[in-house]
Amino acid sequence: MTIAIALATYEGVVFGCDSAAAVGDASSNPPGQVVQIFNAAQKIFEIGPANQQFIAGSSFSGMFMTDGNGFFGPFSWRDIVNKFYVESAQDLKYGDDVAQCFSDFATREWARLKTLNLVSATASLPHSKIMLAIIPKGSTEIVAATVECSDGSNKHPITHMVSPGWAFGGLSETVGRLIDGYDPRIKKHLIANGVAESLIDAAAESCDERPLTKFIPLRDAIGMVHWLVYSTIQAHRFKDAGPLVAGDIEIATLTTDRGFRWAIHKSLTSGIIPRSMG
Repeated sequence: MTIAIALATYEGVVFGCDSAAAVGDASSNPPGQVVQIFNAAQKIFEIGPANQQFIAGSSFSGMFMTDGNGFFGPFSWRDIVNKFYVESAQDLKYGDDVAQCFSDFATREWARLKTLNLVSATASLPHSKIMLAIIPKGSTEIVAATVECSDGSNKHPITHMVSPGWAFGGLSETVGRLIDGYDPRIKKHLIANGVAESLIDAAAESCDERPLTKFIPLRDAIGMVHWLVYSTIQAHRFKDAGPLVAGDIEIATLTTDRGFRWAIHKSLTSGIIPRSMG
């Protein structure tokens, strides 16, 4: 399970998430019942070589975040992000559709895995919302988008983020309570029971505390994303179902002058050393 947040600002894009990864059992009843939760999973990745010098206006840089299935068939998302860069992303140019590029890559890769019998011929793409932020070569602008792999249809609904703008993935109900003033599940329930959406929106407007993001500085945006991820982790910490959103918080940024940078990144020893000692 996951909380994943993308915030596009006038200074750059901020990605933030937790580090919990739930492992399901396909043979359980119901299928996919959680049997183990790991708290040191990585869900944000740099697209391209780490530590390569970024030159504004000529270098490629990007970042990737996932909120759903922890694997792409037999491969980790780390493998897929690297393969995406090698085969597709590094050749992106200004004006190219980044989200469609990843969608096409995922479709080709899934078909290849079926051909090699590495996944079932009837298997659907892993259910996951992918968040991308990329500076193509020769560009001085960031393209941010989401690509949602649909578990039942093999389709990839694409949303292009605009600056400023939000994208949320995973268990984001706590975020809705904090910035919209109500749990989004309430709205769905009321609409399903015949209440007009316009009436719900009018009632909720008086409780709306959505932060002003249009001119928020990058560092304050990092603080806002951290606040929302941390609040979600704490909310799930005390739920009866157990901490499905948990572990270290990771935050990364993409800016046109510096490219990809980690704001908070856990150590490779985070699975060894308890956070209270690290």
